[in-house]
Amino acid sequence: MKIVCSRESLLNSFVIASSVIKPNNAKAILTNIKIESSADGTVLQAGDSEIRLRVNLTDVEVEEPGAALLPTARVRSVLSESKAETIRIETNGSNLNLISGGSKFVFPTEDPEEFPPVDAFNKSDYLVFNGAELVKAIAQTTFASDPTASQAVFGGVQFSIENNTANLVATDTRRMSHGTIPVSIVGNLDNSKTISAIVPKATMLLAERVFANTEGEIKVLFNNNRVIFSSSAVTFYAQLLEGTFPKWQSVFNKEIAYEVEITPSEFTSVVKQASIVATPEYRGIIFKFQNNVLELSGHSPEYGDSNVKMDVNFPEEKLFEMKIDPSFIIDFMRVLDSSAPCKMQLISGNNPVLFRPTESLEYAVMPLSMGR
Repeated sequence: MKIVCSRESLLNSFVIASSVIKPNNAKAILTNIKIESSADGTVLQAGDSEIRLRVNLTDVEVEEPGAALLPTARVRSVLSESKAETIRIETNGSNLNLISGGSKFVFPTEDPEEFPPVDAFNKSDYLVFNGAELVKAIAQTTFASDPTASQAVFGGVQFSIENNTANLVATDTRRMSHGTIPVSIVGNLDNSKTISAIVPKATMLLAERVFANTEGEIKVLFNNNRVIFSSSAVTFYAQLLEGTFPKWQSVFNKEIAYEVEITPSEFTSVVKQASIVATPEYRGIIFKFQNNVLELSGHSPEYGDSNVKMDVNFPEEKLFEMKIDPSFIIDFMRVLDSSAPCKMQLISGNNPVLFRPTESLEYAVMPLSMGR
């Protein structure tokens, strides 16, 4: 194998590939990244038993096709520290040669034929998402999941697809985020039935990272207890979570007693101020709505008391109050347009408070006991 690559382009792809590697993998060969050049192009391959990924490389001149295993940490260091525009990669028996500018590195390497291959996406039946819309929906839902929860299904995001609409839902039982985005179906997938799968949080965060700058489409396929995500540059395979996701529709289909309009930036500021005195034991903030004022108050024996007010469109003279974990609100405000209005819908002090910034996104937070 003899190739010449753009160092910067290879480094960017290398960072993506290395993100799925576990340094302490029981299979030592999987701590490497495979590079392979053929008539179809040059790709990087990496992963383990849970996630397998391939990245298509650009700006590569192939002198001799072939494959090699790249020791991840050392090659990444070479790519990061070098200032050369290109890097030359050659194999010589069991050695790997890297030549960058005036520097040369010779690393022992393993047989690339022993590395489990990561196949290209060649399916004829799949779902198609707009890349930017999918990444945004992932960011606005995944944060509400909890891989440490007692039930595995709460550690991921449920995809529920019907009538060319994808519902993404995540919950840790104390809060829930639900987003919808359009989806197209290619091939012979049965559109008359709901397609449902639960994708682990780690997989969703990986998709958010690797597709962050994707302008085109992303293909998705749920098949044989695994999910495949694929763009023009990156394809990866991951295991799905098993179990039954709770019915979520009723959480949002409730009669609303009051509705106020907030701006995420201002609302986040007052919530953060009120929570300055909070501790893990005394984390709740009391929200009091009355006479067009929202008053937030916190208390802990260790840090004292806080009291913050903001004007809201709540003309009622009757007091409405509830206690909420402020971190759950801040997490959601963080994924919104900071200046766009958001509806805050109140039901009762014992029911979830609902946030609806757009027609395609809604969020529910369960209140805490007023005792603490």
